[in-house]
Amino acid sequence: MNDFNTTDIQSNVIKVNQIKRKSYTLRDKLNALKLLKEFNGNISKTSRGLNVDRKQLRVWRENESKIVNSNNKQKSRRCPDGGRKPFWQQLENILFCMGKI
Repeated sequence: MNDFNTTDIQSNVIKVNQIKRKSYTLRDKLNALKLLKEFNGNISKTSRGLNVDRKQLRVWRENESKIVNSNNKQKSRRCPDGGRKPFWQQLENILFCMGKI
């Protein structure tokens, strides 16, 4: 017979759905980049000190110029030019203008 118990499977599915993603403000990212420089680029040491994934620190280091040049350093979590670009920019502009009416 099967060794699987349906309640075990259901409890595992619930645990997977409860995992929350972390988000960091631009100020947090700037502080992490500053600390990374203080540790002479040692990603592992910085990661342990900030409790941030090493891969995330590498991504921030690659995008350092965008993060540093962003305007709003307190509330914003993304760089101004971050995210997917619209497929039809003209349509986006029309819809944006319609929303103002």
